[in-house]
Amino acid sequence: MSSYESELTIASAGNGDSGISPSTILRLFFVVGLFILLGSGYAGYQYWHLSQVCTQPSSARIVDVRYEPAVDEDDSDTWIATIQYTADGDLEYTKPGAVSTSTEGKYQVGDEIAIRYNPSNPSEYVIVGNSWVSLVIIGSILGIVFVLPHSIALIVRFRRRRAAVRLAAQREENLRAAQSPWDSSQETTRD
Repeated sequence: MSSYESELTIASAGNGDSGISPSTILRLFFVVGLFILLGSGYAGYQYWHLSQVCTQPSSARIVDVRYEPAVDEDDSDTWIATIQYTADGDLEYTKPGAVSTSTEGKYQVGDEIAIRYNPSNPSEYVIVGNSWVSLVIIGSILGIVFVLPHSIALIVRFRRRRAAVRLAAQREENLRAAQSPWDSSQETTRD
């Protein structure tokens, strides 16, 4: 076995504990971060697409507000409103859960809000002034925060392995160079 192979064997040997390794935690963070990035990217694309095709201005009326209490201590109470709007003068659409807020009383039954709907598919709409861009940005930043540690660890691991390979190659070269004069002098004395 070469010195390089023995160094890799020693480097890859575990420390014997049965807990979750740091590399497993980093991989888990990486996967979660990828899902967050993909989700926020998809939500951003959907919002952008709707904002492009929903061009017909209209107004919607709040027809119901439902209270949902917090599920746990980290959550907050939520008020979810159902809107109703008319498109093309005669088609009426009701959208449950169209808007939500954590502020009590922000939406009341009978309130009017501005929307834009898609003339070719009036069931698609966006609420004017309700921007999801900030949520997409927050989701992207959060995804990057989760992905970054694993990416940095991969770069560090790659550089360390490359340095170990160079060091092992240098050691083997030094051993060969140190043995070469000895081997050539033995050959001369045999003659």
